[in-house]
Amino acid sequence: MKYVSIKDKKYIAIILLFLILAGILSLFLRIPDISLLQLRIIRSSLAFLVGASLSLSGLLLQTLFQNPLVEPFTIGIAGAASIGAAISIIFPFIPTKISAFIFSILIVLFMARLSRKTSSSELLLTGLMISFLTSAIVTLLMGLLSPHQIGALTHWMLGGVEGKRVEDLLLLAIFFVLIWLINITKSNDLNALLLGGESAKSLGVEVEKLQLIIYLSTSILTSITVSIVGLIGFVGLLIPHFSRLIFGSDHRILILIAPIIGGLSLLFTDGIMRFIWYPIEFPLGAVTALIGAPFFLFLLVRKRVIA
Repeated sequence: MKYVSIKDKKYIAIILLFLILAGILSLFLRIPDISLLQLRIIRSSLAFLVGASLSLSGLLLQTLFQNPLVEPFTIGIAGAASIGAAISIIFPFIPTKISAFIFSILIVLFMARLSRKTSSSELLLTGLMISFLTSAIVTLLMGLLSPHQIGALTHWMLGGVEGKRVEDLLLLAIFFVLIWLINITKSNDLNALLLGGESAKSLGVEVEKLQLIIYLSTSILTSITVSIVGLIGFVGLLIPHFSRLIFGSDHRILILIAPIIGGLSLLFTDGIMRFIWYPIEFPLGAVTALIGAPFFLFLLVRKRVIA
């Protein structure tokens, strides 16, 4: 692992400070009254939590699968959650978040089982195929919806943090903090897991229990996030990679810093897009895909060259 020099870390600290200030300033851009400010606070807080949740999920999945290309979207977890959310729109008596969680955990368990028998490239290919399949299923389910429901589902699939309720913000905040704290206590075990399952066991780590914690953590965070804001991809890919590049592979640091960087990055992205294109609302999920997809291809090519 190549570390960033102390001088470069000073510049990075300046960038992080800039992200914080930009996020705060974005709250007050074009605010005609206090009610809009309240909505802006909810939106900005949700953007931070979504970025933090996806970054934490990506970090945990990359550690579990020992692959820097893994994140909730590249292995199909988010797509599976979208099926659950679409089903809850068709059948309103089914809770959206529970339905999304069930489909998410099924995909996580399937991919975990598959990872023991396949190579990294085959695992990623399977995840991408699952994503395409889930997208096709959601499209087919649209045939059962009314025009109004189709519009709502399409808008949701594009991903965005605007117009959400404070109840959604509080729900995600509660689960994120709990899951974050739980995984902070497992930082040393996660470091041991980097050595491989057998080596971790020899060091006294309860590997099966740790894997279960990661499965549940990523499924809960991804399903809640997707059910609230829709599909916002590649945050869980970019931020853990960026964090490791700066701070190394010590999870005692990464678990703390990666969610913060992810939250600030998504908050900044939402704020800058709102400022540049006001009053047009560009889907946040489309913006992150434009940034993340080329980076994913870069990592994939780089990984193949090194291999």
